[in-house]
Amino acid sequence: MTLAMTAAQDGPVAYEAASPTSLELYSGPPVRPYEPSWDTPGAEGDAYMITRRALEAPALLESYDGTYETTPTDAEVVYQQGVTSAALRANSIMGPLDGRWRVTAPDGAPVLELLMMDRGDGALVEGAWREPTAPDAALTSRRLGALSLVVRSGETLTIEVDDPDGPGRLSLERDGAHWRGTLQRKGATTPVVMAPLG
Repeated sequence: MTLAMTAAQDGPVAYEAASPTSLELYSGPPVRPYEPSWDTPGAEGDAYMITRRALEAPALLESYDGTYETTPTDAEVVYQQGVTSAALRANSIMGPLDGRWRVTAPDGAPVLELLMMDRGDGALVEGAWREPTAPDAALTSRRLGALSLVVRSGETLTIEVDDPDGPGRLSLERDGAHWRGTLQRKGATTPVVMAPLG
């Protein structure tokens, strides 16, 4: 049995319990990672082996001034452009919930931070939450866990958080780029706003 660790658990849990899409059959990604062909001819001026003279003294970080030790070859530039292009194409087909979100109370205080993966193809949305106890708190001082359910129906959104102290539910409605609604958690209902981060 495959096991996965979640921060909300004290030990390993079955992957099926940690991920709602774990029972889906595998299908390849719509946009494959960049895979250069091995028969691509090298560009003029590319070197197969870069030689540097032996160091005679320690190399100081300041001496590099943020530049490469050597200029990237044409092949390295093409490879990096291919990786960047594949990443941009993959991001362009993701759904509207994909990314990082912050849930705030009416006074603007952060209540939850969410990270969701929305593949935009009608599949289940997966994600995780964390509870920032202080703006600069160490990760170990924050409570975190998995999102047990994300359901979007038109302009309404329901998100359930898997919390050891009891489940929480976000009931939201779209308001431009934001979502407004309530958070039901620990026996209390709080008006909240969910906005994208970054």
